[in-house]
Formats: sequence, structure tokens, C-alpha cells
Amino acid sequence: MPNFFSKLFCGLGVEPPTREWTGAPIPRAQIRAMWPADLPQVMEIERVSFPPAIQWSMEDFAQCFAPNNKKLGYVIEVENRLVGFLMIFAVNQTLIMVNSIAILPAARRRGLGGLLLKHVEQPTDWCTPRRLVCLVRERNLAAQLFLRAVDFLPHPYAKSDEGAIKFHKRLRSKP
Repeated sequence: MPNFFSKLFCGLGVEPPTREWTGAPIPRAQIRAMWPADLPQVMEIERVSFPPAIQWSMEDFAQCFAPNNKKLGYVIEVENRLVGFLMIFAVNQTLIMVNSIAILPAARRRGLGGLLLKHVEQPTDWCTPRRLVCLVRERNLAAQLFLRAVDFLPHPYAKSDEGAIKFHKRLRSKP
């Protein structure tokens, strides 16, 4: 008997994502700031993760290296191999906009995307995040399921021709 997700994806030409844990353990991962030397690997992750029409260019990623920039990039490595990235924009000291997040297909469903998001939730010397925001296309059901799984809440977003959904996550203040 088909489940809810198989009905939802029926006719879309994509396999429904599963919310079940794959059984693979969360690997030991290292998260660090993105470096210019990471760009070839980041571009490959971008290529295998997104359709060509919405892929970022090398210049888009390189903006995070400009001095005094509020656009920041982070990468996640497992066994000294770069397997994912996160691009954010610090709107102000309490609001972080998640611009892009991607994990290599072979490394997905192991909690790595969630680890990247947890990393930017932590206070730093320049920012104490209180809220994370991410815009997702209505058609991107996999991203919607991922964001819900990491405690983001959806809200309709009226400024988009594509029918985007704004997801946000309020963070608890630490005393």
C-alpha cells in the first residue's frame, strides 16, 4: 500500500524521500570556514546537488572571502574529505539567512546537514543568532522535509513568483 509520500510524489518523476534513519552512524565530522582552495570541491557538490538553472557560480561562492562581508561559507569534512557546505548571510547580529546547503549524495541521511545548521546556531564573538531563516521553492519537497526534520517551521512567502516557502527557526537564548 502506498504511503503518504509516494502519493505526494506520484507523477513528479522523483523518488520520494524517506524519513527513516538509514542506520548509518553520524560520522565524525569537522566543520570549518570555507577556504578559496575548497571552491573546486564545493562547485562539484553544487553541480551534483542542484539543477543547472539554480546553481551558484564560482563568483557567487567567492563573495564569502571578501573582507568585512556578511556572507559566510562553511564546509563539513568527513575523513579529511569535503562532503558538504553551507552558505549564510548574517542579516544582523541576531538573524541568519541560510542561502544554500548541500551534502554529497553518498553522504546524505547521516545528520551532516543538521550538524552544519547547529554550527551556525552557536554564538560567536560577532553574532548571537536568535533566528535562522531559509527560503525554499514549493517544488523542493526534499528540502522542506529536511528543514522540518531539523525543527524549522514553514510560513508562506508572498514575494516570490515561484511560490517559495519561508522556513524559520527560533533559537533559545542561553542565560
